[in-house]
Amino acid sequence: MSSPTRPVWSRNLLSVQAPRILKACICSIILIVLTIFALNYPAHLPGWRFTGTEAALACLLALNVFWPARGLAQSRAARPTTDLSFLVSSVLLLLLAVWMSRQFDVANLLTIVCIQAYFRLGVKPGGLVFGAGCLAVYLAFQISLREPPWAVVGRELALLIGVVFSALVAALLRRSTTETERAEALLKDLQAANRRLEEARQAEMDVAVAQERLRLARELHDSVTQSLYSVSLYAEAAADLLSGGDTATAGQHVRQIAGTAREALREMRLLVFELHTPALERDGLAGALQARLDAVESRGGIHAELETEGAERLGRLAQEELYGVAREALNNVLKHAQAHTVCIHLRFADAETELSITDDGVGFDVERGRMRSGLGMTGMEERALKIGGSVRIDSKEGAGTTVTVRVPSMSPGVDPHA
Repeated sequence: MSSPTRPVWSRNLLSVQAPRILKACICSIILIVLTIFALNYPAHLPGWRFTGTEAALACLLALNVFWPARGLAQSRAARPTTDLSFLVSSVLLLLLAVWMSRQFDVANLLTIVCIQAYFRLGVKPGGLVFGAGCLAVYLAFQISLREPPWAVVGRELALLIGVVFSALVAALLRRSTTETERAEALLKDLQAANRRLEEARQAEMDVAVAQERLRLARELHDSVTQSLYSVSLYAEAAADLLSGGDTATAGQHVRQIAGTAREALREMRLLVFELHTPALERDGLAGALQARLDAVESRGGIHAELETEGAERLGRLAQEELYGVAREALNNVLKHAQAHTVCIHLRFADAETELSITDDGVGFDVERGRMRSGLGMTGMEERALKIGGSVRIDSKEGAGTTVTVRVPSMSPGVDPHA
């Protein structure tokens, strides 16, 4: 069971694309803040403060541009020291920009740094510890600048909300990443199991084909050997009769040789055809039966016809079993009926599918025929029963034979919507 896989972008959204998108957003925000300071604050700040603020923000921008992005799926990699250095440097540069510009709104970027910490250190404990550290450092920073208590509390609450909210978002992303990886692993396992099942099914089919070919090879050997032995006996007898001048009896033996050779040729064509039975999936039941009639019956001197009514809509199982019944019936015509004509009629209707094989051969007594294993009547009935159908055999000695199979449209293996 080959299954479709998800696109690479969808599969790698959390592990690769999300940190890259986050990095682009952070760089864009820092660049916007840097531009705002460049356009508005030169007239309101001493030169050294303005330059220091711009330099701190520019360094922060460069740090985010050139430092490799990390995803939630990579947060447990063995790089905690370098990641922590990046995060601490970002915090120090932000606090430096705030101290230089005296614009505490810039400190809101600390929330973004905490989000980066969740991606690089994991949500807990590393990310949460870092977020708590940011709150403590920012509190000490404000107290050192002697900011009003109400302002300190408000800024700390704002940063706390940002830290907690970003932690929740990162936790959800982490859980989504885990579930995605688990689903992908399960999908791979299912695909592997499906491949193993397909391989086992193919192996089973190969064994069945090998067994069928071995059976046909044995039948071919037995049939040809018996026919050649009969031909050799008749030929020797005819030669002896010709030597003795009995041409009439010798002629009968020669005609018997010709008949035996024709029967052997029919058997040969039948067995060779069965070694190369057409694919039902490709040709359908009607196509497979027509191929059989063209290759065996018609070439064996029997006038063969196939008539169809309606559109074929059989499933694979129904095709196989109906073809098996028809093959057995045709084999009986070829081997026992001494028929000159055989007609197959296929009728596809809404209620049922009907298959009938009629010949003009010598016929037989049906009740006595059931006791003859060579006719395969039990096998035909079992095949029909397997798909919920029935078989009827009408025959009389000297009046030919008709085999009729009826299969309900809703029986197993029949596709009523095809």
